[in-house]
Amino acid sequence: MSRLDVSAIERWVPERLIDWPRNAQDRMIRLLAMGGAEERGSLLNALLNMLDPVLLSLAIDEIGLSEDPSCSSGLLRLAEGDTVRSGGLFIRLKAVEALGRLKAEGATELLRSIAESRRMFHWTYPFELRLAAWQSLMKIDSNWANEFLPRSGFSESDLTLAPLDALPNATHFRRRRYPRVQLAHSIPAIASVEQDSYRLEIRRLSLSGGMAAGEKHLQPGTLVSMRIGSSLRPIRAQVLMRDARAQDLSFEFAIMELDERARLRKLLLENRSSAISNEQ
Repeated sequence: MSRLDVSAIERWVPERLIDWPRNAQDRMIRLLAMGGAEERGSLLNALLNMLDPVLLSLAIDEIGLSEDPSCSSGLLRLAEGDTVRSGGLFIRLKAVEALGRLKAEGATELLRSIAESRRMFHWTYPFELRLAAWQSLMKIDSNWANEFLPRSGFSESDLTLAPLDALPNATHFRRRRYPRVQLAHSIPAIASVEQDSYRLEIRRLSLSGGMAAGEKHLQPGTLVSMRIGSSLRPIRAQVLMRDARAQDLSFEFAIMELDERARLRKLLLENRSSAISNEQ
């Protein structure tokens, strides 16, 4: 319907969205993304303040992939930290990545500041946020990004899992957001829902989510607390379960602390079995 009558969506959804449960809001985001309407980015941008906080990062990803430059001003405010909603630095990171996907030249000054600001002997911003800013600048101002790289503190391997751009020849409207990694070995994980916990074996993983085999199929849209890895310090994140396929079930990261994301990046690079795939 979003491709046939956008004005009807603009009138109808905001009146009802705030009363919808998270699962219904989640489906709405995914349907708008898969619908492929040119206005899907602006539609989602207008709904951000009404969404369940758990869904903000997913909606911002889709806005970035919409290729709609009119969304840049709202994303810039989020990247500056102008939000009182849950998500904190993770939402700022998602907004920074989205600005890069939109090639938002108006964000150049902010992105440079995030990437290069220092306090005495330490960088001002967390590693993951700085890296996201640099990767976005590679799409907006590659000359500056390349000039800054030698003094950035980033290693060559840090640069390999950059956010993917929207491709005009992609086979699906809901595009892959990051390169996927085929793991050399499956990674154990625990998914907890309220008082229940389930063991998983993760077989594919990326910075946006993964595919796992589990002892129980969890309902798509279920919010799960996930612990990834068998160490005493597993990687922790809030994830949304997705569709189950045969013995596998998929999941998407919804909320994650930036130091946990840095550990996830390291895990992906250390456990990849072959070249990283950018296929969409």
